[in-house]
Amino acid sequence: MLDGDRQSRVGPLPTDGRQDRQPRDRMRGGVIGSSGLHLLVLLLILGLSWPPPPSRERIVPVNLVQLGDKTAAPSSPQLAPLPLTERWPWLIYVVLGAACLVLLAILGALARAALARHDARHRPV
Repeated sequence: MLDGDRQSRVGPLPTDGRQDRQPRDRMRGGVIGSSGLHLLVLLLILGLSWPPPPSRERIVPVNLVQLGDKTAAPSSPQLAPLPLTERWPWLIYVVLGAACLVLLAILGALARAALARHDARHRPV
């Protein structure tokens, strides 16, 4: 319920002009910048999507060669060698196994060094 003395007003609240103008000016610049960027993207998309003009066909004269009754294919060049993985398929397992052994040796050396350092700190006097 509304009091009889109070009236309801619809509209903006009165403010001084400076406070009202500042956000609106800032927003105007953002809207202009955003619109410009959107227009640029739209022009790029539409400009790049046009098909290029058709190129002019060049007519090249060709001498026709009559083939004989039987034609032989030229001799085939030497075949490329098989890849290493097909020539020696077990090699990958040897390399990976050697890498694991090297890592195990490094881990063992680190573990021995850590144990020696620990024992040296906690040695009874």
